[in-house]
Amino acid sequence: MQKIVAWVMRLWVALLLFFGSEIVLWANPSSRELQDWVLIAIAYLALSTLLLDVIQRYRIRNLSGLLFVSGLYALLASLIINPETTLIDVPRTIATRVLGAHTFVAWMMLSFMLILSDGPRRKSGVAVPILSAIAGFGWGVWVRYFPLEADTTRAVVSLETMLGRGVPVIFAILVLFIILFRNTKHISADDLRLVPMLRFGVVIIMVGVFVLRFDSTFYPDAAFGIVTSLIVFAGLVVWFQAQTQRRTLLDRRIPIRPLFPPLIVLSMTSFTGLGAVGYGLPREVIGVDLLAVLTGMFTIFGIVWLPLVSVILGIQAFQQQVRSEDI
Repeated sequence: MQKIVAWVMRLWVALLLFFGSEIVLWANPSSRELQDWVLIAIAYLALSTLLLDVIQRYRIRNLSGLLFVSGLYALLASLIINPETTLIDVPRTIATRVLGAHTFVAWMMLSFMLILSDGPRRKSGVAVPILSAIAGFGWGVWVRYFPLEADTTRAVVSLETMLGRGVPVIFAILVLFIILFRNTKHISADDLRLVPMLRFGVVIIMVGVFVLRFDSTFYPDAAFGIVTSLIVFAGLVVWFQAQTQRRTLLDRRIPIRPLFPPLIVLSMTSFTGLGAVGYGLPREVIGVDLLAVLTGMFTIFGIVWLPLVSVILGIQAFQQQVRSEDI
């Protein structure tokens, strides 16, 4: 039972990441073939398994650390899952799509996971429906107008297609969450850490998916060097900030103490409802280009977060070192 519940947790997180990257950012899911979906599903589960291990093993305990984990996910996913959309124009799309859009949305999905899992303790839980409405509005605008501008699609996505892809995934996320909070008493956060053999197996699976889906036209000459360098950098930052004595973000949320159920239902309803509203609006409202606002936000985020958070974590590490020497 313990191992089964741990894998349900990994599957739930994989579904959240899938929803963020494939549905919210609309990585052209309508064009996927069946064999692609099988490999992509395996890749998302492998990535979520690795991320949960990293969070617990390297004692990730705050949102800045979680941001680096999200960036690590986005970089790995850009190589394995969505190179055709994230690496199409390197280095521009590294900043705008990989470190920008995909990192931001993954960070939001993982933060949502944490809030959802520890709702009764967090006053911020009451803000989840409001934040969900804002995110849903952005989702509707993005899916309505971004595919028309994207290099790989240039096609209109109907409202029926958007909701037809999104609502079943939201429902599946809710069902898995119900299963989880009824059974997480059987596991602790440390059960999400991988033994060396399993960690090696996860890496082999990701390499295998990469090889099977490899298409040289998706990888510009500079892509491998830039992405792998950033993966190493993000991994080193996560490793250096590890504190073996600190509780992690998962320690405080497993077993799950779910958010008040009506708030969960309201959040999901507001997300889909405002998604439909955002979809139905014209691209320019009161002289403001809604798509330009979203792309600008992702671009600024992608350019700023890595150096800024690196400096903040460096200062914190230095202060910790000074305090330890004083002691």
